[in-house]
Amino acid sequence: SYQHENYAGFGKYGYLHNDLNFSEVNGFSSDDSSYNYVGGNTRFSVGYKYQERSWNSTQFLENGSKTSGYMLSIGSTRELVKKSSPNSRRVYLN
Repeated sequence: SYQHENYAGFGKYGYLHNDLNFSEVNGFSSDDSSYNYVGGNTRFSVGYKYQERSWNSTQFLENGSKTSGYMLSIGSTRELVKKSSPNSRRVYLN
């Protein structure tokens, strides 16, 4: 079995992400082959994604759920906000 994950960046134009797998039983497969862009407070992602993890916080209630297929995702993000900003929201868990 072989797994390879890579990122190819294009500066301010985003990046490609590939998560590839190979096994003698299943051959080649991909968990994520997508183009991603983060600009300002907007995040954009398009490509093929196969995931065995939860799509949202309530999906753990449905056993055996999987998300796979060609996807387009557009939303807001705070990924480019400096983490040291005194106004940043923080969550503390004990």
